[in-house]
Amino acid sequence: MNPFQTLLKSAGTSSIYMSLTSVVAGGAAAAMHGNLEILPLTICLFFGIFAQLSINFSHRYNDEKYHFGENHDDGIDFDTLPETTMLLLKNATISALLLAGMIGLGIIAMGGWMMIIFGVLFVAFAWIINVGKHPLVRTPFGLIAKAFAYGPLGTMAVCFLQSQHESVNDFNWYDLGPAVYLGVAAGFMIANWSIIHNYSHYKQDRLHGKRTMTVVLGLSASRVTIVVNALLAFAFIFALCRVCSPNDWQWLVAMPGIGVLIYLWISISLKGADPKRAHRLCNYSGLTMLGVMLAIFFIICFTGIPFDTKLIYF
Repeated sequence: MNPFQTLLKSAGTSSIYMSLTSVVAGGAAAAMHGNLEILPLTICLFFGIFAQLSINFSHRYNDEKYHFGENHDDGIDFDTLPETTMLLLKNATISALLLAGMIGLGIIAMGGWMMIIFGVLFVAFAWIINVGKHPLVRTPFGLIAKAFAYGPLGTMAVCFLQSQHESVNDFNWYDLGPAVYLGVAAGFMIANWSIIHNYSHYKQDRLHGKRTMTVVLGLSASRVTIVVNALLAFAFIFALCRVCSPNDWQWLVAMPGIGVLIYLWISISLKGADPKRAHRLCNYSGLTMLGVMLAIFFIICFTGIPFDTKLIYF
């Protein structure tokens, strides 16, 4: 495997769906009350991409450093000049982290000191989930931490960045409430992505002592959990519509409803699926959660709340 193939394989591009979903959910939450700002939202998208790449590279580096075995199972070859390959991953981690850091400085310049707090929390979660001898990603708590970091925390940060310039009080339920509902809904869908991703690695994870939520629950219970999480995401978006009463709220509710049907199909398809098919279903899961949030984002932009958001950006 040449260096380019190693980097491409280690990038874990399917996990970028989580970052994009979090940012889009934050944009939809801000749009709910007319606070959408295109430039900050776009900058957050780039930050999410490079931050996720740095996390993925560091995860692969950490795996090889402590010999967890995941790299070998995923076909990332360290047999030839392992020191050189590890140095490559280390440099890739630093490069992506520097790019994310520079973009993060721009976010802090726009959002003020509160964005520093959000940034510290993101770094802390990324560290405890992926780095060290006992990262949370090897335990059931990794899924919970990931769902919270990419769900409510990430969504609120993106929404806060856009909303604070229009609000009298930085932290008020009127502006940040939609971010809580959409963030929790995104968190449940992100949890589904993690469950399905770990489903495709079930045998390897058990072999290497990696006790993910999928390993702890078992395959059958994991498939049921996928449907339950999808229903909970639907419930939170339905609750958002009842609280905020947007125009054409039926269309907003229809989006996670379609998501429930897709996750039900994925859950059924996972039964007896080989790792390659499970990996494809994981990608479908990522597209589903991103697609649901994108649809909600555009519906809010074009319908919104009466006299507040409808077509205010166009």
